[in-house]
Amino acid sequence: MGSYEYEFKNEHKELKLIEELSKSMRFVSLFLTVLGWLSVLGSLLTGWLDEDLMGAFTPSLPGVAIILIAMWTNNAAKYFNNIIKDEGSDIKNLMQAFKSIRNLYRIKLLLWSLPAIYIILSILSILWSWLLSWVASRLS
Repeated sequence: MGSYEYEFKNEHKELKLIEELSKSMRFVSLFLTVLGWLSVLGSLLTGWLDEDLMGAFTPSLPGVAIILIAMWTNNAAKYFNNIIKDEGSDIKNLMQAFKSIRNLYRIKLLLWSLPAIYIILSILSILWSWLLSWVASRLS
């Protein structure tokens, strides 16, 4: 008995839905790529004009993150598009698309977690400073 590979079918409009998703993801990917590169180039240009290229490194990080998000979005779009073009490997392509989307959400989680951690640490630092000054005022 041979192995069976599920194939998405046109009669259920499955392929049309996957194609529309792929096209939308490619558009978003292109937009994010342009936005990311403009951000990186703007940061570097600002650093160059201010004669502080090392100072341009940190402001260019969001642009790099946007480019990474665009890459994984584009990879997922390619795999979704392969479902439409290739026969016999729909599930394999679908799983590869899911892996790209997983990576996309991992970087988003990281990008959202870092500011939250920074805010929490800042609040704790302020509270610790306040507590130390309060204790010092009570001791004197």
